[in-house]
Amino acid sequence: PAVVRRDAAAQPERRAAGQKRPHLVARVVEDQALPVGVVSLALVGVLEELIFRGFILQQLMACSRPLAIGGSSLAYALVHLKTRAIEWPIALEVTGLFLLGVLLALSYMRTRQLYLAVGLHAVLAYGALANKVLVEFPNPALSWFIGTNRLINGVLSWIVLAAAGGAMWWFTRLPNVRRGLV
Repeated sequence: PAVVRRDAAAQPERRAAGQKRPHLVARVVEDQALPVGVVSLALVGVLEELIFRGFILQQLMACSRPLAIGGSSLAYALVHLKTRAIEWPIALEVTGLFLLGVLLALSYMRTRQLYLAVGLHAVLAYGALANKVLVEFPNPALSWFIGTNRLINGVLSWIVLAAAGGAMWWFTRLPNVRRGLV
């Protein structure tokens, strides 16, 4: 369903001039997108996690754990909205962002450190950026299932988030559980 995007506008000009299409890595490095993207997405991951998991989640913990996880995840989802109109695609995106917020909140709750949440956030943000640049979704009828270039707004991405949550839960077990002592 998803296909790699091609530089269609410049392709005929390059053929006429006898040039090959530049390699993807060369284009990314030449445009300085890689270093700028890595630094900016890492910074965004750190700042957002400090706000949503480092402050909001911890403040809401005084009330209850479910409220803290749900409230910080809802705030995270709503901050990332690009429009005020609530339509079907926007509802899918808010749901995906909420689920991502829950995953990030649980990663903090399991480890009591922001490192894992920051790392997951930065990796997913960079994946979303790469997805926007490299992949097209030619069949909009399937967008509810596979999502769009926002990466988080399809049922398939929710399944991946659930699997990532299960993996995070498994790998952050207590040391005694890992050694079979409990």
